[in-house]
Amino acid sequence: MKKLLALAIVVALVATMATLSVFAAVPHVEGNLLDDSVAAFDVEGDAPWGHFWSDDPEFEDGIDFNVSHTDDGSGSLYLFLNEPEVDTPDMWEYYHDCFNILGSDELEEGKTYRVSVWVKTSADWHLEEKFGVGALITFGDYARIGDPLMTASTEWTMIEGTFTYDEGFAAYAEEQATAGRNAITLRNWGAAGGVWFDDVAVVEVTDTGAPTGDASIIAAAVITVALAAAVVFTKKRSEAR
Repeated sequence: MKKLLALAIVVALVATMATLSVFAAVPHVEGNLLDDSVAAFDVEGDAPWGHFWSDDPEFEDGIDFNVSHTDDGSGSLYLFLNEPEVDTPDMWEYYHDCFNILGSDELEEGKTYRVSVWVKTSADWHLEEKFGVGALITFGDYARIGDPLMTASTEWTMIEGTFTYDEGFAAYAEEQATAGRNAITLRNWGAAGGVWFDDVAVVEVTDTGAPTGDASIIAAAVITVALAAAVVFTKKRSEAR
């Protein structure tokens, strides 16, 4: 009986991993406030749905159609900062390159959202020692969302964080909207070198603490069903004997 139960648990875990791998391979995220084409930077030409801004007069920003997080992707956002000509602490503290991607009109006051994005850097990408921040997600200039990537990574890495769209966020968003700037921002801050961003997701967090359509919810369901089936199967085999 123990062997049968152990086997059933292994089957449940395999099924769970298969479920997670399928969802991880699909850029589409259920409930994402961004259109799939925008989230994956699958847009030809300029990016009318976003806003670039850089402290670097020779910045190299845009959509890189040669680099993508997934094999079937068509591009990614590229932000590049040169070393500043005047290397002073004050320069580095504010030296950044950013792209605003989602407007505040898509957000609802009082609700909590999770923002995630896949990131990778050039091999020579590096932070300024004292003021460097990293590759990160922010809400405009108002707040950071989650922890930044702070070391060079030539492999795709997910960064993510949550925020509650409270009165403070809403007031800032309204102020920035008059300047034509959006709310959710991807940044290369205080770091020289190139950063690629891809497959962005902005999803409302449910009362359970999980985003709508999160693969973990589906995986939990798979485990529950598989284990329930295992118990029933084991019990019947035991009764049959």
